[in-house]
Amino acid sequence: MILSPDQADALSRLLYERLAEDGHKLPAPPWPVIGAGLRGPVFDLGDGSVLKTVGQGRALGAAEGVYRREVLALSHLQDAALPNAFRAPRLHAHGGLSGINGPHGPLGHWLRMDRLSGLPLSHPQALARRSADEMGEELGAALACLHALPAPEPAPGDPLQRFLQLARARLSAPELLAMADLIGKGLEEETAAPVFLHGDLHLENVFYDPEAGFGLLDWAECGLGWGEAEWRHFEIRPDWRDAIFRGYKAGGGALDRRRYYLSAAVDALTSYAIEASTHIRTAQRLRGLLEHCLHQAGIETA
Repeated sequence: MILSPDQADALSRLLYERLAEDGHKLPAPPWPVIGAGLRGPVFDLGDGSVLKTVGQGRALGAAEGVYRREVLALSHLQDAALPNAFRAPRLHAHGGLSGINGPHGPLGHWLRMDRLSGLPLSHPQALARRSADEMGEELGAALACLHALPAPEPAPGDPLQRFLQLARARLSAPELLAMADLIGKGLEEETAAPVFLHGDLHLENVFYDPEAGFGLLDWAECGLGWGEAEWRHFEIRPDWRDAIFRGYKAGGGALDRRRYYLSAAVDALTSYAIEASTHIRTAQRLRGLLEHCLHQAGIETA
């Protein structure tokens, strides 16, 4: 559900009043909506910061865990020596909410953070002066440096295991549950030194500013796992994937084909669990992607 201007205005005023009651002074609304995911809208406060709301919505996983992981990651990254090519939003404040509904149901938490400059890599103008090939290689090299940073303590768990368990809980078809078991067995068979992962890297979560470099948004799915899990969304974008891989290897990152395709299989299964009910063609496309990733990982299904 997309908020109409009137709905966005009403929600922004309600949030403003509620947070003011709790002692948080924010710029006066109305606030334009600049993002809306499965959990809640993101508002531009007009002073260089944004207000991100978090609810359960249609997403997998508890909203409380999503909120706590993002707070942990942003707090950690403020103290970490980020690579020069990267930025993460500075966290201003955060807290809980009750009695306020967003477009996908009740909103339980909020975070106020810097608004990063630049455009998401999904925006056509982000590539106005540089090719996806060149940008992907630079992004991959920067991510190799990011993966060398220490993880926060206590570090969140492995995003792949988290999503596999959540997808299993939503699926009921025996053949899909059997595929989930095969993926789980494959994850157990592989070993690699864990790194701190963003966990939900895709083109809309990576901003680029020619002056400031890359910025990474939405750290709610961060965790500790093998580096290949960072690319789980990119099997459907081979143009970006291949360039990122080249840059990651050049930057000293390790890549294993089977671990990558196991990661992509987890993503395909998770996407199926969330989206398959929306349209039969969506279900067919995601089922095909899942079988492709399993085959590439050396796992054959009946």
